[in-house]
Amino acid sequence: MSFYVYAFVNLPKSSLALPKGMEKEVELIPYQNLAAVTEADISIEAIQETDEKLLQAVLTHDLVVREIFQQTSLIPLRFGNAFATVENIVNHLQNNQQQY
Repeated sequence: MSFYVYAFVNLPKSSLALPKGMEKEVELIPYQNLAAVTEADISIEAIQETDEKLLQAVLTHDLVVREIFQQTSLIPLRFGNAFATVENIVNHLQNNQQQY
């Protein structure tokens, strides 16, 4: 299982209205005051199988980032970023917390 990451956000005081991602609802994976906006079980290879799937995935990525940006500030990630495990995401947030 891999975790597609759309953006990093500061954990808001109130809950965010999280949009639907490419296949299901997106989720927050928190670490202290930061969180990754993620969608589980997304295969980058499957997204790239056809031009139509790829275009739809790019548009969905943009839509998710825009919808969350309307609610809070964020650090958007380029299209196509995925982490293998939750632990990898948490380690990334921990190691880059000062920059974010």
